[in-house]
Amino acid sequence: MTLIADKPVTNPAPSTTEREWGRWLGRAGLATLIGLVLLVVAYPIIRLLLETFFPGWTFDVSSFGELFASRGIGSVLIDTVIYVAGTLVLTTLFGGFLAWAMERTDARIGRLAGIMPIIPLLVPPIGSVLGYLTLFSPSSGLVNIALRATLLPDLDDGPISVTNFPGLIFITAVNLAPISYLILSSALRNADASLEEAARISGASNVKTLLQVTIPTIRPAIVSSALMIGILAVGAFTYPFFIGSSSGITTAAVFVFRGFSSWPPQQDIAIALSVLLMIVVQIAVYAQRRFARSERRSVIAGKRGASAPLALGRWFWPVRIAIIGYLGAVLIPIISLVIGSLLPYRGASFSFENMSLRNYTEVLTSSVTQRALVNSFTFGAIAAFVAMAVATALVYSAMNSARTARWTDPVLYAPSAIPHTALAAAFLVSFAGPPFNLYGTAALLVIAYATIFLPQAAAAASSAVSQINTQLVEAAYISGASQIRVIRAIILPMLVSGLFAGWIIVFFMAVNEVTVSALLAGIGVPVVGQVSVEYFDTGRVAEVGAMSVIISLVASVVVLFTYRIVSRTAATRSM
Repeated sequence: MTLIADKPVTNPAPSTTEREWGRWLGRAGLATLIGLVLLVVAYPIIRLLLETFFPGWTFDVSSFGELFASRGIGSVLIDTVIYVAGTLVLTTLFGGFLAWAMERTDARIGRLAGIMPIIPLLVPPIGSVLGYLTLFSPSSGLVNIALRATLLPDLDDGPISVTNFPGLIFITAVNLAPISYLILSSALRNADASLEEAARISGASNVKTLLQVTIPTIRPAIVSSALMIGILAVGAFTYPFFIGSSSGITTAAVFVFRGFSSWPPQQDIAIALSVLLMIVVQIAVYAQRRFARSERRSVIAGKRGASAPLALGRWFWPVRIAIIGYLGAVLIPIISLVIGSLLPYRGASFSFENMSLRNYTEVLTSSVTQRALVNSFTFGAIAAFVAMAVATALVYSAMNSARTARWTDPVLYAPSAIPHTALAAAFLVSFAGPPFNLYGTAALLVIAYATIFLPQAAAAASSAVSQINTQLVEAAYISGASQIRVIRAIILPMLVSGLFAGWIIVFFMAVNEVTVSALLAGIGVPVVGQVSVEYFDTGRVAEVGAMSVIISLVASVVVLFTYRIVSRTAATRSM
């Protein structure tokens, strides 16, 4: 008896015509997507430059003359230089120390290395600022009140204050340090640690090895980190506005906001300053790229070598305490923020009798704050989805085509080289009026959020796409699976965890965004950033603190809930 095995059933391979149509549709869709991204990235910048240099289609730079002739512009530029330079130096020192301690020494805290980059997401900028003000405001800070009541009864205010340049720079550096840490720790992780070990064996001290081997090895990363921190500091609005407003510090970002929001508005001057900031940043970007090309480094070892962590000896606990101290500088303001949100007003004496949930009741029952919270979470979620979808499509296309990569990479990362203040001004000029008329609409805010955080989405998408098993994808195509089936059954399950991480990053950043929100949100579509600025200006600081706490709690719940859903989906698809 002969047994005849059943012939395996396979999907028919796509015909040549189907393949050609698929390629044509793919190219058309990719071209359309790139065109849309160019519209929201390049068009506003070009429009801003044309409005500044060619108003009425004639070359005219009178707006810059008005800018430099305006009252107080000299002090604004000086304040900006001091703030940016101080933030750049201190942030790099914080990030560099943390990277060195966590990657090269035995004082490292293993679990902390993974969460360090996401600390800024856990602490909203407004929450961090208000937490420090609750503790160290000269007249109403809880620490200052306690010091005056116990040790310094002759003082009327102080003795500690953060409403000055040192305090402003310190708070900004504490919040931006994880970004510098992320860049520098990656460079140290990829550098050859055996070179440093060889230097120490040759008799070089730890300090000499650090200065002559470690730092020169990661010099390009240090320059890249400094450039990114400089760009963020130039466009930073939250820290200078909430801290500098009461101490007479006005940076360029705050000046631009005042130019658009004051009455009568000084829009031309504000736009001119935005363009000036953008030009300065682009010059810095160009210089950094020239430096990167000219940097020549010799690699003695052919392969990166692993070595034991540097034993710090008597310096172990000072370094470990410094790491813990940084964590305290990040987390303690959150505790004080919660305490401040429970007090009736800023400066109220700390006692359990004064603490209540009144501010939370005001926030949750007010129609304005209700809409602001709902809008911020909704717009943040939509913007994160749009940014990740666009970035993933372009990054995946670029991975399969060098020609496409030449177009997509500059487009995806262009917003990272433009201060948020300048981008907000560009969106106002380009989309607020005719023919779009989008000022104060949800569409403009979602587009703006998705655009300014596109580089973060692209970075997350690149990491996720790099994990795709190309051999498995090719095998599926050879077996006759359609492109849609391959994407749904193979590619998406491999991407889902990485894309979710990117969605979380963009979602948190969009919800906590203040600079663009303060300039683009209208009365009819309030968001948290805009309402926080208005409430702070009118003295309703405790309610702003309550909103910050609510944002942190709700965002954490949203992330955990979404994570569980995505994890179950990924597990189901992988079975």
